[in-house]
Amino acid sequence: MVWHEEAEGVVRVPQRQELCQAAELPDGLDGRVNAKNKPVYMNPADGASKVVVQVPKLPKGVVWDNLNHVVLDSGSGLAAATTYLITGTVSGDVAANVTVTLSGAATASTTTAANGTYSFSGLANGSYTVTPSNPGYSFTPSSRSVNISGANSANNNFTADSGGFVDGAYIVVDLLSGAVTELSSVPADLLANADYKTTKMVFRRVPAGTFTMGSPGDEMGRWADREFQHQVTLTQDFYLGVFEVTQAQYYLVMGTWPSWFNNPTYRDTRPVEQVSWNTIRSGTWPSGDPGADTFMDKLRILVAGYLFDLPTEAQWEYACRAGTTTALNSGKNLTNTDECPNMAEVGRYWYNGGSGWTQDGDLSVATAAVGSYLPNAWGLYDMHGNVGEWCLDWFVADLGVDPVVDPVGGATGSNRASRGGCWYDNALACRSASRPSNPPSNSGNILGFRAAIQP
Repeated sequence: MVWHEEAEGVVRVPQRQELCQAAELPDGLDGRVNAKNKPVYMNPADGASKVVVQVPKLPKGVVWDNLNHVVLDSGSGLAAATTYLITGTVSGDVAANVTVTLSGAATASTTTAANGTYSFSGLANGSYTVTPSNPGYSFTPSSRSVNISGANSANNNFTADSGGFVDGAYIVVDLLSGAVTELSSVPADLLANADYKTTKMVFRRVPAGTFTMGSPGDEMGRWADREFQHQVTLTQDFYLGVFEVTQAQYYLVMGTWPSWFNNPTYRDTRPVEQVSWNTIRSGTWPSGDPGADTFMDKLRILVAGYLFDLPTEAQWEYACRAGTTTALNSGKNLTNTDECPNMAEVGRYWYNGGSGWTQDGDLSVATAAVGSYLPNAWGLYDMHGNVGEWCLDWFVADLGVDPVVDPVGGATGSNRASRGGCWYDNALACRSASRPSNPPSNSGNILGFRAAIQP
């Protein structure tokens, strides 16, 4: 504490919340209180009042402790700590559920309420920065600097701009006619109407944004040699299938039923498997169109004007996480690397049906009908388990720790990336950050795919 001499023999405490400690007094002075419960410092040699510490009126319920020379909360007997608020609103093209982060003298994160308001409490004096973020939106200003000095700080407001992006926009492709319907929200009967899993494909717009790819060092079940955390920025929106491509959808495009789990009673809404990267896409990547007569080539011919393809590995993990940083896109971590109730909520794996697999079994074993488990925050189903999902990239084990923009994988390689784990896997292999790979000619009954529409 800094003591300022206002006049001869008078010292002032600059701020109410600072504690008056005996050790901070000028030499030769001792502390007492007078009859009005105000701290009076006296010269112990002659007992005469020598220095008075002038403070504003203490808050209700706060008293001066003569013995220890501190301001106390009279209810608890603890030294009172005065804290403050930072408040504001987000308005414009989006208001609710915007992430607002606080950095500086303290760090915290919150989300805006339905009316766009947010609040940080329990803050001490100091300098802070408030920053809003929401995929697909920019904010004016992009951040605010706030200095807390003995008072709350209000009206730290932001305006959101979509830049033309419509959050939650969908494209529905009719595989029977080739017609395309654009929607501003998810079809109301998405799960109830089997057409969306058989004769139609539903794609969800995924906003451009930045995320942390990989897993933290303490994540249960992580693969330490291939899940290095690094910042990834995707500069363009893209669309991703709400469901994995099903056997019925694959048949309408390719005219074949390649899957191992092919019981005609149950196969239509199951994900297609036993399809290789070469059959789905082939061609060259990281550049070039799909090869002739592949699934993506035929889909582009059926529905002209859309760049149907697989997602990149970075696009896949970004979409899977949907803003989460946990092992699973539900916002939960694993409780066990093998059998985990949190994994059982979000996808089919060994311990909730996978272990009972038979080739002609029903939907309770092996692969499940797509959309049978909880979706992530962006409405994408089965990103964990069911079938492993091919990605575009040549697999690179060590992606490094440096920030990257729009990564496309290795220039060459022997394996292609596949993500999400499958019905045959334990929980650790189904995590958001798990990174298996396979030769592009592989076509086992654990491998399927999810279609994307590239920008």
